[in-house]
Amino acid sequence: MVGAVEVELTSGRPADLSDGVRSTVNGVTSADAGSVLLLLLNLTTTPDGITLQDATSLSQGTGGIGGGGEPGDNLGTAVTSGDFTRNGSTGLVLGAAGENNGDGTTIYRPATGPASFLGKGIAGTPTGSGLGSVLKS
Repeated sequence: MVGAVEVELTSGRPADLSDGVRSTVNGVTSADAGSVLLLLLNLTTTPDGITLQDATSLSQGTGGIGGGGEPGDNLGTAVTSGDFTRNGSTGLVLGAAGENNGDGTTIYRPATGPASFLGKGIAGTPTGSGLGSVLKS
């Protein structure tokens, strides 16, 4: 590698960490509500190697994602990205396997505009199926 390379990384954080950190959105704290981190890294050939340029945390109620996180939603159970609409821009699909008492949901968040939810009612999945546990683009 010569010079610097920018790398975008998406990481799910579906449950509380062992340090007891809870998800707090708009003043409401929920255990295991979950979140997703969007990281922009700068990889260089310097001794430091990697620097963080930008970080954004997404949860229900932030970043164009409607609703609010409830205990056990586990947003970030699975995450994937791609040009799903074939319009040249990268969107995200986020899994929340614990949403609605374990029925689960997937959330499509385009590069611009509001997110949309695909849950049990639309997907026709069985009760308690944990929709959004596994995603593949």
